[in-house]
Amino acid sequence: MATDLPPLPKTFVGSAILQLVAGAVALNAGSLALIWGCTDGYIATGIWVGSVVFITSIIGILTAVYRERSWVISYLSLSLLGALLGLTLVAIELSALWTDLQCRDYPITCDTQCIRVHEFNIGSGAVEIFGAFGAVVLCLKNLWELAQGIPYSKLVKHTNI
Repeated sequence: MATDLPPLPKTFVGSAILQLVAGAVALNAGSLALIWGCTDGYIATGIWVGSVVFITSIIGILTAVYRERSWVISYLSLSLLGALLGLTLVAIELSALWTDLQCRDYPITCDTQCIRVHEFNIGSGAVEIFGAFGAVVLCLKNLWELAQGIPYSKLVKHTNI
């Protein structure tokens, strides 16, 4: 096991676990939205966003285990993607929630199951956005600290003049 990074803070694992939980909630809520036929459930936003976030969290945990620069860069890239996907999930689910809340006599004729599913997806998307930005900050900080430890002679190729 190669370790070219300094010891990673416990917050790396914490951010990965936060993303793991957000991904699992989005996967489950997205599956329920698809099964129950909720508004825009056929898009399966929760499923594909939850899948990417779940994979990102696994990469985050592997980053903490292997502590290699390539793992940190992978976690950084996937966390940026996860933040964008979380924003997409929140936007689509807000639209679907607004549509479901337009019934006349809430909650009598409204589909309250689907409303709860949309709320869970909005919540998991928001958690993913904040968790992903936290992971991005941690990755950038760690890469910066690593770059500071590299001697200048290794960064620049010298020639004898």
